[in-house]
Amino acid sequence: MRNYWIPILLLAAGPIAGWSQAVTLTSCLEQAEQTNPLHQMQQRLPEMQDAQVQQASALWIPSLKLGGQATWQSQVTSVPLEFPGIDIPSVPKDQYRITADVQQMLWDGGMVQAQKDLIGAQTAVQSQTLETQLYGIKEQVIQTFFNIRMAQDQLKILQTQQKSIQARLKQVGDLVDAQIASLSDQRQLQMKAEELELNIRDVQAQRLVALDALEVLTGQQYDTTTVFGDYLDVATRETPHPMIELYNRQTDATKAQESIILRQSRPQIGAFATAGYGRPGLNMLSDQFDPYAIVGAKITWDLSKLYNGSQKHALALQRLQREQIQDQQEAWQRSQDVQVEREENALAAAERSRDSWDRRLALAQANRKDYEGRYEAGLVTYSELLDRITEEQNAEQMVTRARVSAQWQEARIAWLKGKL
Repeated sequence: MRNYWIPILLLAAGPIAGWSQAVTLTSCLEQAEQTNPLHQMQQRLPEMQDAQVQQASALWIPSLKLGGQATWQSQVTSVPLEFPGIDIPSVPKDQYRITADVQQMLWDGGMVQAQKDLIGAQTAVQSQTLETQLYGIKEQVIQTFFNIRMAQDQLKILQTQQKSIQARLKQVGDLVDAQIASLSDQRQLQMKAEELELNIRDVQAQRLVALDALEVLTGQQYDTTTVFGDYLDVATRETPHPMIELYNRQTDATKAQESIILRQSRPQIGAFATAGYGRPGLNMLSDQFDPYAIVGAKITWDLSKLYNGSQKHALALQRLQREQIQDQQEAWQRSQDVQVEREENALAAAERSRDSWDRRLALAQANRKDYEGRYEAGLVTYSELLDRITEEQNAEQMVTRARVSAQWQEARIAWLKGKL
């Protein structure tokens, strides 16, 4: 974290309107997503998927195995007959063999493609899970952003009020010197100036804490000159809510798993070839070293899953998992609808409060101007005028709070609906 040094002169500085280019909520959300480690994990998923797909596709690459053996056996096959003039060869007891075996899948029943589909579905689930976690982090960004906005706008009002009080202090000081105003009036203004200075310090401290938090979330650097702009209720996402997408991806994964289960009961056809050299070769009665070759095709078909019930139970399990996912989605949607309704009610209340404080501020300003004229005419005391000034300043603060709160509620609703 940075160590901030806030000069005392900053307390009397001009309004924040002179700050540089505004930082938007949208940019903060994008930066928080791009710099989060979860995003880096998400970026690596396609590479991992490609590696898994290549591994599954290796079934279609011909397999080559080299082997060799040397054996001696106590007995061998022989012909227990003797024919005059005919020498019947015997099988040697010591035998030697070197082989090269090649196997090639011709038809796998669609298993490899089903495995690829499952890998893609599982990767989509992992990616969307990370996406929902990233979307959850956006709530922290929104809260921190509007904490800064609240402090920023309050600071702007307080600094403007401070300039006004300083000008009034100078005016009252001149009146005291001219024996037109009393020292009591001057002291009341000085107390008001001290109160404003303390409030400014408190708001500045709150803003710095929020800035530090936003730096951690976004990976960006901000300072006391950074201005944060208004929230514009513009949807930046056209896709469904990340949680709905997650439930959809989980459903797709169960369907891909079903495809694997169905293909496990299909036959597989392959070709094979063996080339060898040994004694004996394919002629078992030869005692010579001979080369030989064998080529052929084979079919394997596991029928047990069709009658032992394992396939039926496995398919039923996938169906139950889909139903469970659907139930989870419905439960989440109900909870989401309740939250959205609550936030919309809070937004309506914030808008009513904002409109009410706008009207009260207009009344307080008119009251203050009226009392200024009455004070100059000697009809009211400066203490009474200061009360009207305080009412106006409080109304300005409440207007700021109400306006920022309304924008905050708008942003929260957009986030709940999956639009940010």
